[in-house]
Amino acid sequence: MSIKDYLTEDTINPNDQLFICVSFFSKHYVKQSVENINDYVDELKKGNKEEYSTDDDVLAFKFRGAYKTFETAAKHAEQLRDIDPSHHIYIMEGSKWCAFKIKDDNKFIEQTEHANTELNDMMKKYEENQVKAKLYHEFRKNQMVKQSLEENLENRIKSIEETNTELVNVTDKTERRKLKDKKITLEEQLHKLEEKKKEIEEQTKELELRLKLGQPDFGN
Repeated sequence: MSIKDYLTEDTINPNDQLFICVSFFSKHYVKQSVENINDYVDELKKGNKEEYSTDDDVLAFKFRGAYKTFETAAKHAEQLRDIDPSHHIYIMEGSKWCAFKIKDDNKFIEQTEHANTELNDMMKKYEENQVKAKLYHEFRKNQMVKQSLEENLENRIKSIEETNTELVNVTDKTERRKLKDKKITLEEQLHKLEEKKKEIEEQTKELELRLKLGQPDFGN
């Protein structure tokens, strides 16, 4: 038994607008970004967790172009993703119903003016969390690099100590020359690792300060 299709398709639209690029935004996207930040807070023990309610949700829709072919729409979507990586760009068929869910469409329609103000606050919060997530990501990456550097430093120091012990016990001139060259190389590596560790520690302090102050200029 076939199901009747009530989703009628328009037949009078221009032939060059068969595929459209769109983006959606709502409080649920903001909540996801908040939860992402909270995960970083739990892992790194830095910052404060927060709650974000999706009650009285607002759904925003952004039309981003209409095109004759799917390939042209896909190419435009890729260009948009390069300049706006924070939002998904979807390709849909034009002149057809495209399903999306609104919690309470009557309330949404009646509060259009209020919804625009709230949408602006939502977008501000979302963008701030995108920046904060980037800060946390860089902070975590620096912590991992620092740990790796400390392990390498410990290994180099141990190797230098072992080489010094060998120099005490070895009398052959050729072997001693090799050991001295090895020690010089290890000391050079040690110095570079110490400089890199110092650089990472300075970056980490700067990141920690920005996270504490909530500065949104990271990477600029």
